Amino acid sequence: MYDSHCHLDFTEFDADRCNVWQRAQATGLLGLLIPGVHPDQWPKAREIALALPNCHTSAGLHPHWIKRLKLNTHLELELSHELDRKPCIAIGECGIDRHIDVSLTQQQTIFGQHLKAAYDYSKPLIIHHRQSHALILEAIKKVRPSSGGVIHAFSGSLEIAKEYIKLGFKLGVGGVVTYPRANKTRAAVADIGLEHFLLETDAPYMPLYGEQGQRNEPSNVANIAQHIASLTNTSANDVTRITNENYRQTFYVPTQDTLNTQSE
Repeated sequence: MYDSHCHLDFTEFDADRCNVWQRAQATGLLGLLIPGVHPDQWPKAREIALALPNCHTSAGLHPHWIKRLKLNTHLELELSHELDRKPCIAIGECGIDRHIDVSLTQQQTIFGQHLKAAYDYSKPLIIHHRQSHALILEAIKKVRPSSGGVIHAFSGSLEIAKEYIKLGFKLGVGGVVTYPRANKTRAAVADIGLEHFLLETDAPYMPLYGEQGQRNEPSNVANIAQHIASLTNTSANDVTRITNENYRQTFYVPTQDTLNTQSE
């Protein structure tokens, strides 16, 4: 399994990060992606990812962190520099959030810069949304980034899901599917093929149902896979196998067999 969205670099894990990683590996986790939220955070994420097998990062400015960006920062230049560094494989976390104290105009401008970088460098995107599907879809359709990406923490209708899929995006499925009240999202997951999903936890946030108030961990990706299997009438093994391939295809991550061949 891969956790396609895990903030393993956040301070909530500073005291026991190695133990968290070991617990995740014990459940079958192969690797994870630490998303970028601000240029000042990228170096720590990079250092942690380089120290762990099959771990990657992305470069992005999360809408919640826009106010922390220095006025003289050239974001597109910062993104291009980080994309040249290992193990950065994507752009984001970026997007539009209607629930924060940042103007929509500013958020749309910043999101547009991420979209342009994704187009220019042919990199997949990691997109954050909150009551903003219409604005995000409109922006994507204008730029048409060729490498798609993932809609992080997808929550929405089957119709919205199909719109993203048509544009080449996977849907990040996490703890929300474990909540009985999330009827719309659970119904969408049940109706869409596994080839369109990525597993994610958003740890330390978005705890699973019954664990509200507790720190989420990447080890919970196994529980999420089991819930998806129940919703789609498949096995957890099928969910794992197919979403592993989805992760590799979305982020252009070679399989171990490919790596071994290239080294011979």
